[in-house]
Amino acid sequence: MSIVEVARIAGVSHTTVSRFVNRNGKVNLETAEKIQAAMNKLGYVPKPPHLRRGPTTNTCRDFKSKNIAFLSVSQSTRVFSTSPFLIDLVHGIEEAASDNGLSFFQGVLRADKALPAFIARGEVDGLIIYSGVENMPPESIDALRRYPIVFVLSGRDRFFLGDRVMCNHEQIGKIAAEYLIAKGHRHVVFFDLKESNNYQQELFRGRWNHFKEICTLHDVEAERMELPLTSEETLFGGGKAQKVLTEAVRRFFVPNSNQATGVFVLFDSLTAVLYPVLQACGVKIGKDIDIISCNNEISLLVGLHPRPATIDLQPELIGKRAFERLCYRIQHSRDESRVTLEILPKLVEGGQTK
Repeated sequence: MSIVEVARIAGVSHTTVSRFVNRNGKVNLETAEKIQAAMNKLGYVPKPPHLRRGPTTNTCRDFKSKNIAFLSVSQSTRVFSTSPFLIDLVHGIEEAASDNGLSFFQGVLRADKALPAFIARGEVDGLIIYSGVENMPPESIDALRRYPIVFVLSGRDRFFLGDRVMCNHEQIGKIAAEYLIAKGHRHVVFFDLKESNNYQQELFRGRWNHFKEICTLHDVEAERMELPLTSEETLFGGGKAQKVLTEAVRRFFVPNSNQATGVFVLFDSLTAVLYPVLQACGVKIGKDIDIISCNNEISLLVGLHPRPATIDLQPELIGKRAFERLCYRIQHSRDESRVTLEILPKLVEGGQTK
C-alpha cells in the first residue's frame, strides 16, 4: 500500500498526498478530507516520522530541499493512474523516498508546455525521468541539466544527462523465444507497437532482435508484426485496438497453410485486448496457439483464461534502484562517470515465478 493508491482514490496528485502525510506543505481542508477518507478506505497508515527518515545513515546528507521528483515525458497522468506497471514503478521510487524521509513530487514533461513549477523554482534535489528528453526544447534541457538525473526504462540519447536503470531487453526476448520453442512451436509472431518515441523503438528492437536470434538458432520461423497502435491506445484505444488486432489475428492465426501457433506480445495491456479478439475469431488459446506476454500486470491478466505466461520486469525494483543511483549522484556531483544498471526479468507461468 502506498500514497500512489491513496492519490488515485482521492483524485489528487501523489505530491499532494505526500504533503498531507509529511505535513510539509499547505493542503486545503476539502482536499485533506478526501485524502484522509481514501486512507481510511484503503487502511493506509503512514509510517511514523522517525521511521520515515529511515536508518541513521548519511544517505541523504547532501539533500537540501529533502524533495525528489519523478517526471514522465509526454505521458498523460491518465496513463500513470491506470497502468499497473507504471504504478508499480512509481511505488518503488515513492517507497524508497519515504523510507529515507524525503518528499516525492511527480510531473509531466511536454515540449509544448513549460517545465513544472517546482523545477523552475529549484524545489527538488534531483530527478528521476521516465524515457528520454530528445524532443524537449533546448531551454528545457538546459534547465534539467542543473539537476542530478537518473533515467528509468529509457534508451541512450545524445544528451545522456545521467545514469540509467532499465530492464534487460535481450533477456526478455530470450525468455519469450525459449518459452515458445519449449512448447514445440515452429512458427511464431512478435506483436510489437509502432511507437513514435525513438527510445521505445530502440529498446523494443532489442527484444525482437534477440527473440529472432534464438528462434533462428532453433530453426523456428519468427515474424514481427508492427501494430499501428501506441501504448496508451492499448489501455484506452477501445475499438481501434480491437480492429487492429482482428486484422493481425486473421493474418496469422486463422487456419491456413502457414499458420503461426505461438505469439509473443509486447505488453499485458495488449494481451488483455487480444484475448476476446482471438475468441471472436474462433482461435482457441492453449490449443490453437500459446501466448507469452510481458510486464506481469496481474490486474490485467487475472480475468484471462487460460492465464498467459508473462515476463516480470520488476518495476518496483527498478524504481528503488533508480532512487539509490539518484542518491549517489547527489552525493557525488563531481563524478563524471555514467552507469547503466539492468534489472533481469523473470518468467511467470501460471501465476508463479520461474
